[in-house]
Amino acid sequence: MPAGIRSAHGMDTALLHAIFWESDKCATVMDLLSTLRGALTSRTSLDELNTVCHHIHKLRSAMLAFADLFPLHAESIQAFLNHLDMVLPSISKTLDDIQHLCAGRRRFGDASWDRLMNAMFDGSNRKFELDGRFKLYAKFFDVLFLGITQSPKFDWKKAEGIRLQIMDLREDNLIAVPKDLTTVFFPFNQLPAARARRKSFVEHWAVDTVDRRPEFMSNFCKDARGFNKDVLSFTVLINYNNKLPYVLLRTTFDNIPFYECRPLSELRIMRSETKLHLSRWSSRQQGFVHWAVLHFQFFEELVVIQCTLLALKAQTSLLANAISHDETVFRDDTCIWEKDIKDNGVRHKLAIYRDNITGTKRLYAFVAKGERHQAYTPAWTIFFTNRKAKPQMECLGDHRLVVYNAALYTFGDRYLTAKHDPRHFEITFRHSGHNRELKLLFEASYRAMQRYSV
Repeated sequence: MPAGIRSAHGMDTALLHAIFWESDKCATVMDLLSTLRGALTSRTSLDELNTVCHHIHKLRSAMLAFADLFPLHAESIQAFLNHLDMVLPSISKTLDDIQHLCAGRRRFGDASWDRLMNAMFDGSNRKFELDGRFKLYAKFFDVLFLGITQSPKFDWKKAEGIRLQIMDLREDNLIAVPKDLTTVFFPFNQLPAARARRKSFVEHWAVDTVDRRPEFMSNFCKDARGFNKDVLSFTVLINYNNKLPYVLLRTTFDNIPFYECRPLSELRIMRSETKLHLSRWSSRQQGFVHWAVLHFQFFEELVVIQCTLLALKAQTSLLANAISHDETVFRDDTCIWEKDIKDNGVRHKLAIYRDNITGTKRLYAFVAKGERHQAYTPAWTIFFTNRKAKPQMECLGDHRLVVYNAALYTFGDRYLTAKHDPRHFEITFRHSGHNRELKLLFEASYRAMQRYSV
C-alpha cells in the first residue's frame, strides 16, 4: 500500500489513498481473470470465474462509494479508520495471491483454474471460497457506508458479525495486527448510526428515481461508455445546514483522488448529444466554462439525470427563474406535440419528444409558466423505448387518459400520489379531446413502425 499524507484539516488520508490503491488492484485482477475466459472450456469453471469477477466488481464499487464520503464526513470518519485498517490488508493479500498464482503461466486451462481455486481455499480457512471472500469484503464496506451516513438500514449486530469474520480471515492469512497501529477501535454499537431514530428518516425522492432501471434502454452506439466507470465520481448531496443541493466531483490521477464541491444552483445543466455539460460561471472569462462533462451510454439514463438535477435546482431555489432559458431547451430532442394538462391542480405542459440519436419517444411534463411552482420544473417523464410493444392507453371521457404499465420517472414528492402509479398512470388534460389526440398519435406511430419492420 502507498504511504499516506495528512490533509490540511488534519484528516488522515493514508487509508483513503489505500482504498483507491486497492480498488485499482481490483480492476487489474478483473482484467487478468478476463483474459482467462478464452482458455476455459468447462462451463463450471467459466461460471466460477464470472462469479468471482462479479463480486470483485461489487467490492470495487463499494470501496469507492465509501471513499467518496471522506471529504463529506471529515470528523466522523475517524470512527471508521480502524475498521479500514483491519479489512484492507486482507483484501490486498487476496488480490496479491491471485496475481501470484496466475503469473508466469503460459498455458492456463480448466485444471489451472481448479488449482487456483483450491489454493485460495487451502489452509485453516475453510469457511469461504474465493467468491465468498470478495462477497464478505463488499458487505463490510456496505455496512461502513450505512454507518457513516447514519442510514436507518444500519444494523450494528450484523456489522459486528461481519467484522468478526474479517478478523478470522486476517488470522487465517497470518496477518497480525501491528503494535504501533495509530487508529482507534470504535465498536459498532457506539456509533451514532446505532442510536439513530429509525422513524425520523424519509428517503429523498431522487434516490429512487435515479436508482430505478427500465426494462428496455436505448443505447446511443456500440462504443458508448458511461461516465461512471470509477475514474470519475459524481455525487449529489443535501447540505445538512442550509438544506440545499451540492455536487461533489471526484477525479483520480495515479490513484490519488481529487475532490471539488459546488452548489447545484451555480451550475448550468445542458445536454449535448450523448453528453451532459455542467458549466460554472467564470468571472475572468465573463462566461460559462465546463466544470464537468458526463458521457452516457443510454438515452434514458441521460434524461433521468438531467431532469433530476434540474428539478433539484428549481425546487430548492428562492430565485424567480431558477432554471435558465438555455436549460429549458432539450437539445438533440425534437418536440412533436405539446398540450396543457393539470397535475395536482397546477397547470403543466405535456409534450412528446423524440430523441434525434436513438429515435426513442417519451412523454414529458413540466410546470407551465405563471404557476405557483417554478416554471419549467420537470414533473415526470414516460419512456416508450420498446417499439415492438403497443402503448397501452385508454381514454376516460373527454379529458382523461390512462397509461398502463408505464416506464415512469417522477421528479419530486408532489408527483408520488396514487394517480402517479406507473401501473395505472392517469393524465388529465385541460381541453376536451386532447386525450384522444395523444392516443391516436401513439397508435399511428406504432402501426407505422410495424409496417417498417415488415
